[in-house]
Amino acid sequence: MAQSALDYWSSSSLLTLVLAGLFFLVLPYAVWGLVYRTVTDQEISRSQCVALGLANLVYVYLTYVYYMRAAWRAVTGRTGWAKTRRNADGRVLADVALGADLTALPLLSIEQLEELAAELDGRSDLGIDFVSGWAIMWPTRTARLERALAAQSPMQTRDAIGSIRVSSAMVGATRLERAAGDLEDALERGDTDAAAAQLPVVTAVGQETVNMLRKEVSVRRELLQVPLMEQPSLTQTQAVPIRRR
Repeated sequence: MAQSALDYWSSSSLLTLVLAGLFFLVLPYAVWGLVYRTVTDQEISRSQCVALGLANLVYVYLTYVYYMRAAWRAVTGRTGWAKTRRNADGRVLADVALGADLTALPLLSIEQLEELAAELDGRSDLGIDFVSGWAIMWPTRTARLERALAAQSPMQTRDAIGSIRVSSAMVGATRLERAAGDLEDALERGDTDAAAAQLPVVTAVGQETVNMLRKEVSVRRELLQVPLMEQPSLTQTQAVPIRRR
């Protein structure tokens, strides 16, 4: 009798845990498929509604994986000026011979960086953040350009190289702006072979520009953290005696 009672309570406890897990850990996330179907006036079917809810459940619990990784990075002190992983940093670029017209141009125009900060209400910190964001986005822009050229899509290639050229001008990447312009000119002539041959030049010049921008950003951020020298107040200045007549 005692053994049967123990088995009953064990099975009851297990069933309770399963039901509680379904109610508290699964239902709150899986129900979003039904919510989506309701607010969209039954845009999706019931089967799609269930699939969407389960997919949302998997997505939510996958976030706990990178939560743990982020906590581990914080504990181990792994921080940097760019918190996203730069996958393109591990690529080994082949040596590319640049023409004299490109090497005559500077990689970076300091005057343009100063003008950028002036356009942002004189906020040097905002200018630094903008340049940092451009450097972080560089691998994405080059990958987009490579895919467009590989697919032989003139429209996508023009969009990709136009984005590189315009954004390069904004951050003062003079040499990269010219290299991107040369590739764009080849596209306008309909010479896809010349455009593909110009891709390694754009990639190499872009990587050099990113490396220089990172150094420039680090220096400017350090300068922003240096406190300005305090000016003496009026009461601290030396009084100048005035001779009475």
